[in-house]
Amino acid sequence: MLNKGLHSGDLVMSAAVLCSGNNFSKVKLMANMINLHLPSPSSFTRIQRTYLVPAIEEKWEEHLENVRSELADREIVLLGRSSCTKI
Repeated sequence: MLNKGLHSGDLVMSAAVLCSGNNFSKVKLMANMINLHLPSPSSFTRIQRTYLVPAIEEKWEEHLENVRSELADREIVLLGRSSCTKI
């Protein structure tokens, strides 16, 4: 148990569902067929909101900061459908 009421298996299963891009209800249906425990939909949402999304956002911000520092001294040209913008 990681903290009061949160089991590591629930966290790992919730992370697997979220990061795989799967739909919780479909994964829950499959888990029920093979008698595999998954957290309830409300627990999944709470785990996602409390732990997973903040951790993913933190890593994403770190990644963006690394990319920005690598490109800080370069001229970058972004191309789009109808325009070209220099940054």
